[in-house]
Amino acid sequence: MRLRRCGILVFAVGLVSACGGAGGGGSTPSTCNDTCSTTGKTQCSGSHVQTCQANANGCLTWSALAACPTGQACVAASNTCAAVCNDACSSQGATQCSGLLVQTCTADANGCLAWSAAAACPTSLSCNASQNKCIDHLVGLAWAPNRESGVNRAGGGYQIAISSQPDINVPFVSGSSAPTSTAVRLPPGIYTVNVRAYAALDAQGGSASTVSASSQSLTVSVPF
Repeated sequence: MRLRRCGILVFAVGLVSACGGAGGGGSTPSTCNDTCSTTGKTQCSGSHVQTCQANANGCLTWSALAACPTGQACVAASNTCAAVCNDACSSQGATQCSGLLVQTCTADANGCLAWSAAAACPTSLSCNASQNKCIDHLVGLAWAPNRESGVNRAGGGYQIAISSQPDINVPFVSGSSAPTSTAVRLPPGIYTVNVRAYAALDAQGGSASTVSASSQSLTVSVPF
């Protein structure tokens, strides 16, 4: 009976020992004093950036300062690295003239704005400095009619001479008279213009023709 009772006593002591280990002898979880709220969140410290990360105990803390990529700095408004731009122009797609050439405002990989290399305008256009864009310099020309019958029928018409430009032929097409106006595209500059009437001499439709004296010269100025 005594042996049985000792066995019971030993078993009870074992229970007490086990309970004591859980309550006082074991390790207790650490208490975190997190310095940031969410893993991966960033903040600026001057031009550098810090990231919220978990340490070995799972506690959240700010990382060491890290430099932003080249050409970037930490922007306080977003707490992230962003390009530091010294924009040379105001809005993407804007244009400006460089002589008769045109430059376009473009964005680089960082979103910074700069003028492109100067490029030629499309054919028949040139850059107008007052509008800072390529425009069509279409110049209208008109002259007094020549009443000679040969001028105002098949084989007749007018020749327009423009300094530094090829001559323009304005032939009779139909109706009672040859056209007395035309339009021509000219690059910016100052031009001397005169008109001569012509008529066919060859009744058989050959190429021979007679040409009048030139009209009084007219000065045309096409602005840059």
